[in-house]
Amino acid sequence: MMLNNAATSTTQSVNIFLVETPLQLLNAIEARHNFRCDINHIIVKPMGTGFSQEILDRLICGGEWDKVIYLKFFDHPVNIDSMIIPKIVRHKVVGCIYELQSLLNIRMINKLARSYSNVNYIFLGNYLKGCQQYMRHFANSITYNKLFILDDGTDILLINNDRKNININKSRPNTVKLPYRSQLIELKNKVLEWNEDDADALTYFTAYEIEPTNNDKVIKNTYEHLRRTAASSSKSSEVFFLGQCLVEDGYMCKKVYHEYLLKIKSYFLGHELRYIPHPRELPNNVEALEQIVDIKVRRLKVPIEYEVSVNGCVPKVLASFFCSALQSCRNILGEQLVVNAFYISPNHLMSCHDLVRSAYEYFEKSHNSKIDIIRV
Repeated sequence: MMLNNAATSTTQSVNIFLVETPLQLLNAIEARHNFRCDINHIIVKPMGTGFSQEILDRLICGGEWDKVIYLKFFDHPVNIDSMIIPKIVRHKVVGCIYELQSLLNIRMINKLARSYSNVNYIFLGNYLKGCQQYMRHFANSITYNKLFILDDGTDILLINNDRKNININKSRPNTVKLPYRSQLIELKNKVLEWNEDDADALTYFTAYEIEPTNNDKVIKNTYEHLRRTAASSSKSSEVFFLGQCLVEDGYMCKKVYHEYLLKIKSYFLGHELRYIPHPRELPNNVEALEQIVDIKVRRLKVPIEYEVSVNGCVPKVLASFFCSALQSCRNILGEQLVVNAFYISPNHLMSCHDLVRSAYEYFEKSHNSKIDIIRV
């Protein structure tokens, strides 16, 4: 765990931002300007897999934060297949090693939480259960005044749906003493497992129009900070198509993904079409696109929201399938940006039908979306 310290008064309350990806960080910066917080600490755990610390560093401006903390988890892959021991023993050894790594990670987060005593707001980059579990655990291990959830793509829609299914009338999760079946299970849950209990109430800081449930609230993220920055941007003649990890994440097969892009390429015939890969898209898959679809690829070193606002590189048209960046860029640039969402037929999807359907339904029903859904 690396610290970048700045002197702050121990009597003043602190706001903590916990993020992992460039998009989460971008929304944290927007929240920091929106709420005009006095003392702001940002905790960053570089995700890897396309989200390098270099990209995160580029977004963390000097003087933006009073303290920057980088987390590095113990998550080293374990491979002991070459060891001359029975297979069942190897599996047990691997399990023990992973449990040890988990223990060290949980202790790291607990120690970090204990270092704070006067916390006002906590902003989490993601709150989806089972995803980035340490974020929920951190919030459940600390006393604060208000919990905010930042946008992390379309996950915000899933989080809100999940919140409708929980029993909200309960005590704070970090103060409840749950009954355990045995002392052994109690010890394991306390030491080796993340605490993912749901908060009684939270506030979404989101660009999406969602209807919160129970005690939850919504504060609209209008990207006012980036909008002011983008005021002097000029439009180019290019068309940007934002790639998504639909092949990598099992939404559709590679062949179907290529077929859609070939049709989209024909749709934009005569225009300068540029494919912007998602950071998690595998290099081999992107290279295959260049060869099979014959589409020109442009790799960005920052999120598209930053590219079109701070860097001032505004395309003639911004397109994708159901990428959340369509909504955020629309909010930032307003009427000057044409936004297209290309529709994926449900019978071409191998999984996540509900998520994809809800994303397109949102584009269609949202009053502020103004995103054209194109069927090819």
